[in-house]
Amino acid sequence: MLLSATFVTVIIDNSYCKFIDNNFLKQLDNNMDIIPFSNGVYDLLMNSFRKYNDNDYVSQYLPYDYDKNASSKMLDKFLTDLYNTNDELLYVLRMLASFLTPKRGLEYIFLKVQDKMESLY
Repeated sequence: MLLSATFVTVIIDNSYCKFIDNNFLKQLDNNMDIIPFSNGVYDLLMNSFRKYNDNDYVSQYLPYDYDKNASSKMLDKFLTDLYNTNDELLYVLRMLASFLTPKRGLEYIFLKVQDKMESLY
């Protein structure tokens, strides 16, 4: 038995409000704790790569597959030549990583740099 068009329309109209997410656009691409790649997301809070889930609300992503074994010998050499100790290198890498999330403002970064500079003299 075929359902009447009116009945289907009533079902759709009454169901619409149950399935609509009014906050969808606000949540879209708003999670600053993940870096989306074509094959999943790197979760900055968990410090690990994982597959996408429904709560990520991602519409844009880096057009690369994440590869945990990727390395750049040229970049590694450049950085180790540039900084005298592993502690300095680690400090700079952590500071650069903090730019990935806007949760820490520029004031925080400048204070950390100022603290580091003062400790060198």
